[in-house]
Amino acid sequence: ISLVDAQSTGGFSIPFDPLKLLPKTGTIAEDSVQKQTIEILYSDFLVQETDTISNIVKRILKGHVRLLHDGTYMFCDSAILYPNTNYLEAIGNVKILKGDSVDVRSEILKYDGNTKIAILEKNVRLKDHGSVLTAPTMTFEVDNEIGHFYNNGKLVSDSTVLTSVSGTNYQKNGYAVFKENVVLVNPEYTMYADSMKYFTESKMVYFIAKTIIISDGDTIITSDGYFDTKNSKAYLKGRSIIKNGSANTLQSDIIDYEKSTGNGIATGNVVSMNTDENATLLSNHLYYVDSIKYTKATEDPLMIQTDGKDTLY
Repeated sequence: ISLVDAQSTGGFSIPFDPLKLLPKTGTIAEDSVQKQTIEILYSDFLVQETDTISNIVKRILKGHVRLLHDGTYMFCDSAILYPNTNYLEAIGNVKILKGDSVDVRSEILKYDGNTKIAILEKNVRLKDHGSVLTAPTMTFEVDNEIGHFYNNGKLVSDSTVLTSVSGTNYQKNGYAVFKENVVLVNPEYTMYADSMKYFTESKMVYFIAKTIIISDGDTIITSDGYFDTKNSKAYLKGRSIIKNGSANTLQSDIIDYEKSTGNGIATGNVVSMNTDENATLLSNHLYYVDSIKYTKATEDPLMIQTDGKDTLY
């Protein structure tokens, strides 16, 4: 029912002080003892309507609406509150605030006061540790501070932009999990993956599926480990591969890599190949400095180089 319909079908409009002026029903009083009901803190005007057949009570609020539910504040332009079922529908400049942690905004809100689950629609924005997560729609668990999106979301964190089809933001734990067509764009590199975990405060990326990282001249392929976006440092596990240019490839069980300098340490079944020189270097530990093209292999190193039909070991 629209606000106009409600006011023209027998409802009443009053300057707002609902806790004093609205009739008290036994049902509302009983509910307030048993559970936390959604409280009206302020509205410019209010209309109450009761269906004589179903006995459903609607409280229609307009103008600078403020509500409170168990420590969570909600703001909007207009709303319909169903006190019998503890259910709220809000429209226009919707804002949900809880302490210093929860700040969620949208244009439309459907909120169940019994489950404390909010369905937000249109221009949804969730702030988390300086990052902003946006999506067309979002389901937000207010108590757990968990937000789910299913139809494309975008996280902006400093100069990093992360997008995916679906995902979940765990605000209390400080991270978000992105799924399906995940793309992370940074001025220095771009990451592609099916799934990825991002920590909003530390700006750390954790690899939980096959991930490809592309930058000027370099390509990294990994499925495990993490990447520090603040300092451009990576710790890669699970037979990761680094391709430098078209000629150099490094593969190892573990790679500790500093992308800003190109320096790194590889350990465990290391294979370093240079196709320009037809050379392959095998070892269990390898240290390299990209700026001076220095490589040091230890722990059973073996160099293999081919020249036509000849092979040199």
